[in-house]
Amino acid sequence: MEPETLQWLGWPYVSRLYDRIKSTDTLTFRTWSLFRKAFPKDIDRHSTFRVLDWESENLLPSVIDRLVKLDLGMLTFLCIQTFNLTIDQLIALAKINTLAVLALEVGRDSLAFWDGTMSIHTIRNWGRSVSESGAFKELRVLVVDGCNSLPRRSVLKSISSFPSLNLAGIFGSDDPPKAEDCWEDWHLRFPPNGRDETLQHSVWGTSDTSRAFDMRRLYDISLEISKNVPTGDRTYQSLSMQYTQHNKTGLAGEPAWFIRELKDQPVRPMKRVQEDKSRLDGKRRKVRDDKKVDMGSLLGSFT
Repeated sequence: MEPETLQWLGWPYVSRLYDRIKSTDTLTFRTWSLFRKAFPKDIDRHSTFRVLDWESENLLPSVIDRLVKLDLGMLTFLCIQTFNLTIDQLIALAKINTLAVLALEVGRDSLAFWDGTMSIHTIRNWGRSVSESGAFKELRVLVVDGCNSLPRRSVLKSISSFPSLNLAGIFGSDDPPKAEDCWEDWHLRFPPNGRDETLQHSVWGTSDTSRAFDMRRLYDISLEISKNVPTGDRTYQSLSMQYTQHNKTGLAGEPAWFIRELKDQPVRPMKRVQEDKSRLDGKRRKVRDDKKVDMGSLLGSFT
C-alpha cells in the first residue's frame, strides 16, 4: 500500500484504522512509517518502538538504516543495549541526521556471560570521525554506560567534538564526580547542595520509567540548559527506538552529569513537517476510483 492511498481515504477514516492497529499491539515500524508519510501532522507526537535481538542476529545495522530514512521533521532518540560496540557501528550512527539523544549501554548481560567495555581508543576515534565529518548536528544528549575503566575527563575530551552536545551522563566510576573530571567548557551539573533535583528525577535506567520517557525528559532538560533555543523549537515530534541485545544486571551506580552552554553555536532549526512530502516535487499520484478499499481489506493488508 502507498501513502497516497491513505491520503485519499482521509485522516478521519484512517485514524480509526490507525487506532485499531495500535489497540491490538500490532503496529510495526514499517506500518507506522507508512501512516507517518501519509499524515505527518496527525500522527502521534511521540512514538516508541523496541527491537529485541536476543539471538544476537546483528540487527543493529538494519535499525540504523531505518532511522536514517526518517524525514527531518522528527527527532530520533536511540538507546542501544548491546554486548559490544565496534568503531564501525559507532561511526554508522553519524548517518542518522535526526539523532538528538543517544544512550549507549554496553557490557554485562543479565547472566554475566559477557562483560565488554569500550576502550579509550574507540571513543577517541569516534570523536575524531564526528569532528571530520561534521555529523551529529542535532545530538544534544549522550548517555554512556560502557567505559567503566576510563576517566570521565578522557571521555568528555573525546566527545567534545560533537557540535550540539550539551548534556552528557557518564556511568562507571565508583568515585563521586569532581571538578577535575571536567574538560574545557564542560562542568558538573550540581547545585551548591551537591544534588541536582532536576536530573535526580530523571535518573537513567530506573524501573519506574521507560527508556523512551527518560530520553524525552533528558532532551527537554538539554533545551532548558540552552539559552539560544527559540520557544517554537521546544515543541517537537520524536521517535524513540530501543535496540536490546541483553538485559543488564544493573547500571553502574548513578551517572555523573556534565553540561556545557553552546553560546556561539545556535541550534539549527528543524525542518518543518510537510503535510505531504510528495507535493514538494509536484508528482503526487492520483488514486483512481477502482482502488477503493474498505476497512476490512485495509486491516488485512497489515496482517
